[in-house]
Amino acid sequence: MDRSINALPEIDLLSFENNKLSKWKYLTQFAQIVGKNWSSDYLNILQQTSKWRSCKTNINPHIVVLLKEHKIPSCASSIQELTGSFIERMTKLEKCRSERLMAFIKEELRTVLGYEKANLTNNSIHVSFQNYLSEILLSRNNSDSYIVKNANAIVVNDNVDLLLKYKNDVQDFYHASIRKTDFANNADEAVKEINDWVKEKTNGKIENLLEELEPSTLMVLLNAVYFKGKWKVPFDPRFTEPRIFYNNGVESERKTVNTMQMFNSLRFASFDDFQVLMLPYKGENVSFLILLPQQRNGLQALENSLTSEKLSIILDRLDEKRVRVSLPKFKFGVEEDLSEKIQELGANKAFERNAADFSGLTSDSQVFINKVIHKAVIEVNEEGSEAAAATGIQSLRSQIISDNFRADHPFLFAIIETGSKSNMVLFLGRVNNL
Repeated sequence: MDRSINALPEIDLLSFENNKLSKWKYLTQFAQIVGKNWSSDYLNILQQTSKWRSCKTNINPHIVVLLKEHKIPSCASSIQELTGSFIERMTKLEKCRSERLMAFIKEELRTVLGYEKANLTNNSIHVSFQNYLSEILLSRNNSDSYIVKNANAIVVNDNVDLLLKYKNDVQDFYHASIRKTDFANNADEAVKEINDWVKEKTNGKIENLLEELEPSTLMVLLNAVYFKGKWKVPFDPRFTEPRIFYNNGVESERKTVNTMQMFNSLRFASFDDFQVLMLPYKGENVSFLILLPQQRNGLQALENSLTSEKLSIILDRLDEKRVRVSLPKFKFGVEEDLSEKIQELGANKAFERNAADFSGLTSDSQVFINKVIHKAVIEVNEEGSEAAAATGIQSLRSQIISDNFRADHPFLFAIIETGSKSNMVLFLGRVNNL
């Protein structure tokens, strides 16, 4: 009887992966090939071996190749020797697989988040966020004109142990708190705890980030940002009047809304396809930036062309001008599961139960991303604005400056900390319909 691992049948690797052949089925095939007389005892030993007791996860197709490359001795002196040799090799293979998969997921996320294109190292990313949070803390402590908060937290299930390096990194670089709870037995209490935390960090603007949690939840990562500021030069309520706003940039969807008016010296620029206006808040470290397409239906094109590099150049092009401003008052909120959009951008493995690998966070091999929930609210009126959230311009050519800035159709806005060297964007959004 051929007891060599080479007796395993050839398997098409793509089919092997797509059919999701389980470890248990493969081990059964292996035992049958090694020897029918050994099958029963051999499988019992495997079943009792803690490393391979759970066979719910899928075997990686590379295991087939590597098993063929590293033959298990055909004349094993005992079942235990054969089992030990097999498990040792499988353990090494799983470690290699984990390292490869973790690197692949990391590459996906780096690409989606723009880190790969910017050629940022892990350390530079950590330090950048550390500086960002430090600047927010510094500006918050030095200003009584506006409020800006940023808070991070990790809520982890009782039975999950985070790696020490990961805990140190999130605390040192991201000022994140770590707390434990029991998602399986106290899911309702965990939801309340998370919602209370978000409500506190957003000054009550976001009350219910989560409605429920699955009992199988292992970890929840939280980020909350809050801003409230008053204009350096407020809009006079006496000049606020009903005016037309073209929802979605369409004539047939126009609507009458309360619109604020101002004529003042402001930083302003006009380009071929859009205008830019900056309204400073008191303290002048934070400003409200508006990018208004020249065409009513030009929002999508503007969004598609906007990059961080382009935004930096736009800010450098702004000049102090006398501008007549017409800006609608608005208040709205948005809640969205971003999981599908993130996957559309190319980060897929992190969301797959049997493919995700977050061994840089925890030794638990079952961790994968289930949902990414984002919720934000903002209000802009005559006094200022209040916002909260819980998650190549070479072709531009300046034109003759117009003194009119009439935001009567969809536009982009950003709340930017202009007092910092990095021009940090605290909030970014669009007004498409009112």
